[in-house]
Amino acid sequence: MPKRRGPKSAAQTPAKKKEQVFGSRINRRGSASKPNPNIKFSKSTTDKIRTIIRGTGVPLCVAKSVVRRGFGAYSVTHRPNVSRVAWGLARLKTFIKKYQGKKVKQSYRQDDDLLRSI
Repeated sequence: MPKRRGPKSAAQTPAKKKEQVFGSRINRRGSASKPNPNIKFSKSTTDKIRTIIRGTGVPLCVAKSVVRRGFGAYSVTHRPNVSRVAWGLARLKTFIKKYQGKKVKQSYRQDDDLLRSI
């Protein structure tokens, strides 16, 4: 892929050292590599995920994997002043748009393997 020309957007800001979290005390490494019903989040995050996927046909185990991957992506690069949870939930919303056949950025291919699992 050719290198992107022009200045980087705010969403391409490298994460600060304190925001770079690799791994989790609760969810083991690689837990989001496929749909996983055992991924654990706080009750409020799980409730937000359930609200977002309601009526979409996306299984909770797939949604949890997408959000967990979003949490990991946050550790690499993210828009300043956006929380880790907001970053993961935004990724889930984009995933749902793609699942429903709506238009999303062509560069969003990270979760295509999870799309095929539905």
